Amino acid sequence: MAARQQTTVRPDRGRKPILITIDEAAQYLRFHPSTVYRLARRGELPAVKVGKQWRLDRKVLENWLRANASVRDDGSPGSRA
Repeated sequence: MAARQQTTVRPDRGRKPILITIDEAAQYLRFHPSTVYRLARRGELPAVKVGKQWRLDRKVLENWLRANASVRDDGSPGSRA
């Protein structure tokens, strides 16, 4: 099995994190909640488990989105070329 590459995105130092739930992250990303959960569970999305629930830092999620954004051949956002 090939090793998975994890994206490490660090929060800004000196600021309090704004933690959001899987459902809030799904709404922000416009993903289905089960997709966000699956990505978090696999370590492909920066998230932490607090008890039985997942939490995501809003700023780290924004940084992750920028780092993992794709652009079409015509320069518009969309599927990878």
